Amino acid sequence: MTGTSEDKVLPCSGNIEMLPTFENKTNRYLGDDGSQSIGEILTRWIGFAPYTKSEIRICSVDAPDLIANIRAIKSFMDKNGCERVVYDVYLTRRQNGNTELSKLDYSGKDYEIGEFIRQSKIVISIHNVESAREVKGALAKKPVHVAFYFDQSAYAIEFGPNNKNLYINPLVVTYDYDFDEIQHRGSIFPSSEMDSGLIGDYHKMMKSADVISNNMNPRTTYNGSADMTAVVSTIQDGIVQWLVAADRDTSNYDPQGAIPIGEKGYDRRMVNVWLNPLPVWQGSPKLPFH
Repeated sequence: MTGTSEDKVLPCSGNIEMLPTFENKTNRYLGDDGSQSIGEILTRWIGFAPYTKSEIRICSVDAPDLIANIRAIKSFMDKNGCERVVYDVYLTRRQNGNTELSKLDYSGKDYEIGEFIRQSKIVISIHNVESAREVKGALAKKPVHVAFYFDQSAYAIEFGPNNKNLYINPLVVTYDYDFDEIQHRGSIFPSSEMDSGLIGDYHKMMKSADVISNNMNPRTTYNGSADMTAVVSTIQDGIVQWLVAADRDTSNYDPQGAIPIGEKGYDRRMVNVWLNPLPVWQGSPKLPFH
């Protein structure tokens, strides 16, 4: 993106109908990948600590889809006979959690969720905070059984070489295929014609903005040296019993002394689960989810 005085590189935040979407506040993937793990992980928690069925305390940090989380919690309660879930929602990116809650269809398919909230079977508290360190401070005062952290790693936008062998671009629905039997050469329009069609216009715009000069394109690079202490120390300090990290790359999450009990990929996010080894809870964890 080129402004009047300076260029801005906007990170990719997801896609809509196969077209990329960009935003300039944070460089994190905003899809709901990994949210599907919530019900399964809570079910395994009940197997680990069945005496918490009367009340499970959980939290999420920067969850991409609050409504999907609440629906997953409700489904988990129905299947496992859990009586009450206390859910703390922590937001570090100035999201409006109340606006998200208003998306619940209380008069339709979310009617039962509304009843659970009214009866305090699901207790939801929304907290807008500045950082993961502030989240840890809040958890020290109000510990949880399971904490779900989304996209807390750091990424940088760097430039890498173009790939000139991509004749078919997934962003364009190709409609004209032609093959010359004499020259043994095929063509696909508009994808194979870089000077015309949607992709051609895109490249012209990128070149005019001086983004792909010198055969270089912007790309997201994972910062493996980012400080994750505020996240991983929560389980080390005993303020969470199970730590769940959902991110595009979870290699930066390494809570010392914690026991890894699960790892599973959900499209663009990897979900990892660690157990607090302190003898606060009795029993043994179930097998890792696969």
